[in-house]
This record gives sequence, structure tokens and C-alpha cells, in this order.
Amino acid sequence: MLTMEVLIIDDNESITEAVKDFFEFENIECKTVNEGREGISEIENQNFDLILLDIAIPSYTGIDILNELKRQRIENQNIIIFTASVFKSEQINEFLESE
Repeated sequence: MLTMEVLIIDDNESITEAVKDFFEFENIECKTVNEGREGISEIENQNFDLILLDIAIPSYTGIDILNELKRQRIENQNIIIFTASVFKSEQINEFLESE
């Protein structure tokens, strides 16, 4: 049986644990990290079927992660971007330009 592997990158440990519990209940392997640099390291070292990425992580943000993936030409990642933060229109435009 093939297993799906998911990576969650979010600075809020309560959120990552809740989402991890859901995936594991569905028999989906899930790894969580709560810091952006650790998240990029995981992506560089392992292939994941899905990455859930908080765009508003402090210090090394989701945008920083996306830019680093682009710089390293790490492509074909299934990334879902989310945030609980309020984004201003200039921040949204910055994100869209980074793609």
C-alpha cells in the first residue's frame, strides 16, 4: 500500500499538531516543523506528496521558503499556502510576483 507523506510548516504548534492528528487519523504520514529554515531543510532532504505552508511565519517566512525553492530550482512541489494573518495588497502582489 502506498502511503502519502505530508509536511506542515507553521510557527503555531497547536495548528501543526491538530492538522497532523487529522492526517494521521486518515493514515497519512505527516511531519511538522515550526520554523521556516527547518522547513526548507526538510524540503531539500525529502520528497513530500503535499506541503502545507504558512506564508506568515516569523523571521524566515513562507515567501522566503518559496523564493529559496525557486532559487534552488526545486520544482514540482504540491504546496498549499495558508495563513491566519491579515495581508495587505502590496504583500499579496509581492507574493504573486515571486512565482
